[in-house]
Order: sequence, then structure tokens, then C-alpha cells
Amino acid sequence: MKSTLTFPNIRHEERNYTVKADIELTTEKGKDKRSWIDLQPIEEYEELHISFSIYHNGTLEYAGQCQDRVDEIAGSNKQLRFLLEMQEKYHLNGMCAGTKKQTDYLRNVPAELSYEKKLVALEKVGLAEDRGYKYGTGWLCKVIPQEDLDAILQFIRGKLFSELEQNEEDDVSYDEIFTCIENLDEDRKIELWNNWKYENGYDDYIHINDEDFFETFFKDAMEAVRAVSFGHYNYNDDYVVFNGYGNLDSFSFLSESNSPYSDEELADIIDDNKDVFGELLDEIREER
Repeated sequence: MKSTLTFPNIRHEERNYTVKADIELTTEKGKDKRSWIDLQPIEEYEELHISFSIYHNGTLEYAGQCQDRVDEIAGSNKQLRFLLEMQEKYHLNGMCAGTKKQTDYLRNVPAELSYEKKLVALEKVGLAEDRGYKYGTGWLCKVIPQEDLDAILQFIRGKLFSELEQNEEDDVSYDEIFTCIENLDEDRKIELWNNWKYENGYDDYIHINDEDFFETFFKDAMEAVRAVSFGHYNYNDDYVVFNGYGNLDSFSFLSESNSPYSDEELADIIDDNKDVFGELLDEIREER
């Protein structure tokens, strides 16, 4: 079973992030696999794979085993906290280099130590071999307890947090959301707007009007000239968007007619998609 979950609008240090989590739970045959607890053979087990990708304004900043960074920015997001906990416990649980005793002891030594130095550390306490198994000479299995396995399956199916989060979501009204949006600074409004638009494939993403924008979107000078000529573009404006005809409209304030943004539309988006704007809703609750 595989799933990719997206968590937009994760707020950390005045920046909005989008976190994507790739989760895969596979049924593996034992293939001479043994338990990391008692070294008994295991015929079949579930193996968990979790990796993350972190984006800011649509740009990938981290990918793979970047759980330390996810932990920094996750805040109180219950779903990310659950994933981080499950990853720490069970990621690649069929590839344990040591028994539980060996692994528990090695928690007291620096994780970056080489295999040889870990082996030396284990030798000092008589754990280089545990019941005939030498550390690092095979892959042992940490079987996921049924309770946690059920929780992971529920999470992948989207059921684990749905009831709790629904109760929390419903207590924030549209009027509270709209008032909050009105009081946000322009940069925060653009971040919320752009994250939603980017993740859902809309064209009215708001770009900074600078040289990088033209170098990114126009490889041919005449294309840029055409887009400027047939749009409503001013070189001195702060922002630029593609209009419905693929031409450029620019503006310096979100309230201008060339801007696709409106507080009303952003509030509608948040009110209709409370499940992906949990961080903002938490901020609203804290300000009450």
C-alpha cells in the first residue's frame, strides 16, 4: 500500500512550507529473516518506508530522509507528528543491523560513528555478539505491533485523524477566517495564496517581477516582448502574473485590478479546505 500526502501552509519562522510525505507499507516474506528481539525466524512481516519532501514557494528545499528538518517546522501538526513518530520507530524495520539489546545500547553513542567504532563500543560491554549474532552481519526484523500497524493503515486511508480534526475545524467560522486574512501582511497573504494555487495546478500564481522571473519563464526574447505587449505590464511594478491569454499583467498592491488576489477568495479557499490549513486555524484559535 502506497500513499503520498501533502501538507501545505506549514508555518515556521515567518515562512510557509509545503511538506509531502511518501508512505509505503509492503508485505515481505521472511527469506531467512529473524526477529531482532529473540532471533527467531519470521515468515512474513510488514515493512514501512517513509520519506519527506519540503517545498517553499514551489521550490524543493529538502528531500528524502530529512525528518530532522520536518521536525523543526512541523509545529503542532498532528499528522506530521504521527508520521515522524512512526518513521523513527519503524522506517525500514526489516533492515535492523543489530538485535534490540545491541540497538538499545548504541543509542548512547554518537549515531555518526562508523561500523567499526560501533562494534568496538559493543565489544566493551560484551554485546558485539548477542546470542550468536554479530552486530552488522545481517538484517534483522523489528515487527510492527498490531496496534501501530492498524494506526498506520488508518492513517494512509485518511481515517486516523479525520473525526478529531473535523471537530476542531468546525469551531472556526468563516467570519473569523476572513477577519484573520484581512489583518495578515501582504507577504503572508501571497504565501498562502501561492501555496494553494501551486499545489492545485492553478495559473494565477503571483510572481515577483524581477529578472529571475523572465529568465525562468521565457527562453526567447520575442516571447517575452509579446507577453508584455499584449498584457497590462509595468516594469516598475512589484508583482507579475500570467493572465488567461498567457500574457503578463503586473501590479504593486494586491488590491489593484490586475491582481488575481482577493481576501474573499482566499477566505473561501481556507473555509472550504480546513483540513489543509490547520496551522492558520490554530493561529486563529490562539488569538481568541
